Amino acid sequence: FIEKLLLPGTSPPDILLEAIIFIRVVSSDERASMLFVSNKILEHIHRIWRDLTQDNELQFQIVLLLSQLMLHGNTGASILKTPGKLSSQYLAHHCASISQLIRLVSFHIT
Repeated sequence: FIEKLLLPGTSPPDILLEAIIFIRVVSSDERASMLFVSNKILEHIHRIWRDLTQDNELQFQIVLLLSQLMLHGNTGASILKTPGKLSSQYLAHHCASISQLIRLVSFHIT
């Protein structure tokens, strides 16, 4: 069900945002996070990241989702080692504005 929401052209940005937040929350469970990494959901998230670069809130939630997935040893290793999935190198190359946003949010939280 959730994968269908992430398909190109099927959902408006607000629904994509809610779907990514849902995936992030469910990914707090390591077994659930393995399900997300093992199917095409990360590929769809990669496309969303690439295609909706102007939506800072969506980009920020994707960064938080990846952070959640990286907390688990198996999913973190899978993300970093699997070609075509979001990796730390990809994020480092493409997220200068997102890192600024994270610093801003972190500043206001602390």
